[in-house]
Amino acid sequence: MLERVRATFGTDVAAIVEGCTDTFEDPKPAWRPRKEAYVAHLREATDSTRTVACADKLHNLLCTVRDLRAKPGADYWKRFAAGRKSQDWYYEACLGAFGSGRPPAMLPEYRIVFDEFRTLSQ
Repeated sequence: MLERVRATFGTDVAAIVEGCTDTFEDPKPAWRPRKEAYVAHLREATDSTRTVACADKLHNLLCTVRDLRAKPGADYWKRFAAGRKSQDWYYEACLGAFGSGRPPAMLPEYRIVFDEFRTLSQ
């Protein structure tokens, strides 16, 4: 898939896609170590990679907040490989990583949505 992206969109876009992917392994490694490695990678990633990753995580947070507003409760978290506390840790760790280097323009919105996520998920 990455080679198809490279052929279609070029090396710069392929590098961003690669930088926004937490693993290409199949089966995927365990969730927590995979996410820890990804967050560490984000701290050193290019500004472009952090911007796209931030947009992706912001979208995920927005969808989660929308779903939590509609259907709060413990059953909601069963759909994820990791539970509420792990999701909270991950989004907060990403927030810190996105602040390294030149912060993405949408970082203030990410912070607002993360705060609402944290409130709704408690």
